Amino acid sequence: MIDKPADVTNFDKDQVPVLGAMMDKLYKEAAGIRQTNVTPTTSTVHEGEIVIYDDGSGVREMYTITKEGNLGKIRLSTQAHIIDADGTLADITTKFNTLLSYLETAGILATS
Repeated sequence: MIDKPADVTNFDKDQVPVLGAMMDKLYKEAAGIRQTNVTPTTSTVHEGEIVIYDDGSGVREMYTITKEGNLGKIRLSTQAHIIDADGTLADITTKFNTLLSYLETAGILATS
């Protein structure tokens, strides 16, 4: 189990060494990431391991064992392409707002 020794949600310059130590610990202690086309189960996924399942038809899921010993799964998806802007301010604004909505949907930005 990898502990979170510091809060990096409000990242400051003095936290760079802490982040480096966290990344080193993750690298040394993580069992790794592997890819498979066989549906993962609790007997095929090991604690600390991340398994990326790809059935070949576009379905991709990430599996891991939870702290409680259960099999956790997250569906991975690729966002649709945003067509290049035509150069007008209105179209650039539309494309930018579309990009923002995709980032919000992915959880990278907070919703407005």
